[in-house]
Amino acid sequence: MGIIALRPVERAESDILRLAGLEAPALSERLEAELEEIAERLSRVSLAWAEGGTTGLRHAAAALGAVAGTLGLHRIARIARTVEGLATAGDEIALAANVARLERLGEATLREIWCLQDMPG
Repeated sequence: MGIIALRPVERAESDILRLAGLEAPALSERLEAELEEIAERLSRVSLAWAEGGTTGLRHAAAALGAVAGTLGLHRIARIARTVEGLATAGDEIALAANVARLERLGEATLREIWCLQDMPG
């Protein structure tokens, strides 16, 4: 009997397609700054999770959710709000699962958006 390795993947197409309509010259600089903010907030969530402090994690997730919601990245915002709530609920398993999902979705979203920006045309 072999070992089965599960590799969860988050797909970000719905949020990406929403952002694709925003790509105009006047918005591209704003979009780039907002994406950098998302990346920084996502790293703060990861760091807070690694440090084990629920207060820091709750604040980092709330800040990420606010920025993502403003930009229209609703899935990231929703999962960030879930992490924020779970950080005080005491359900470590659910919290770990949602932090991992937030990290996967955030990274996939940023990677896909940056790949779209690098495409010619």
